[in-house]
Amino acid sequence: MNSDMRLIESKTQEFFDLKEDNLIIWTKYTDHKILNAHQRESELKHHHIIEAYKDIIKETSNFINRTITTDNILTINGAITFLIWRGYTSYNQKFSFANGDFLNMYNYNGINVILGQGVCRHIASFTNDILKQSEISSQLIGNMLNQDIIEKKDKFKLPITRTYNGDSFKGIENHTSVSLDPYDTCYLCNHLCFILPYQDIYLMYDPTNLLLFSINGIKANCLFRKGYAIISPYDLMYRSGMNKKGVEEYIQNITLSKHLKYKEIKEMYNSLLLGIDTLKNNPIECNKLYQKVKEPAEYIHEYQYRLKRR
Repeated sequence: MNSDMRLIESKTQEFFDLKEDNLIIWTKYTDHKILNAHQRESELKHHHIIEAYKDIIKETSNFINRTITTDNILTINGAITFLIWRGYTSYNQKFSFANGDFLNMYNYNGINVILGQGVCRHIASFTNDILKQSEISSQLIGNMLNQDIIEKKDKFKLPITRTYNGDSFKGIENHTSVSLDPYDTCYLCNHLCFILPYQDIYLMYDPTNLLLFSINGIKANCLFRKGYAIISPYDLMYRSGMNKKGVEEYIQNITLSKHLKYKEIKEMYNSLLLGIDTLKNNPIECNKLYQKVKEPAEYIHEYQYRLKRR
């Protein structure tokens, strides 16, 4: 895996050596327009469940604003992560990390959280939608995650959140696998996270695994474990519509310019856990949220069921 990661890093770095009019750059840039067309098609075809989904996002955002009294972004994200994995935002109050019959709608991947199962792109997208609703700046970002990261121990005994069981987080080892083609690795992503502004720096947050990363160019270094991810500039290009210069400036802007001390990292981790603990200790309010989102969530589930029977 390490040799594959070095290959990916090398291929991704080549992005910055390409000329603006290079065919690869041009192709990835025009992909954004195509994806926007897919989004408009999804909005027209599935507008009823999209409106129901937006209602759930609004209710969840309002709930977070009421119950999380701090404006600490990491605490807010910890709370959202708890709600997802405990099933409070799913139609049947259950959620699991699993591949299934997804409703694949560009820019609305979070809908699958409502359906009770999903993978990283659904979890990250749902979280990102709540943050946007709460007017918190964030940017979805595709990356290639070093899979060894979930197997290594860390100083803080960090729980992995892929499956939530009762009052404790349990980790699972299987992760989205990717076949590595040396001619195509510069496009590949096996994971989706998002960039967050935190105090005077930017961090990458992985709500699937409850991990934070500092950013150094295209390399994102895990703060809690020995491991890293390679950010795809191509993903930034077609996901957000940036041109090559815009991608270069964005990556430069989010690169960490200082060394984080152990105390700072521990405070970040504790801020995440505070969001989890706050809601874990308040099941009555969490259940009130579930009762509010239950009706639109069941509507979305019924819609998916009808689609599958066609």
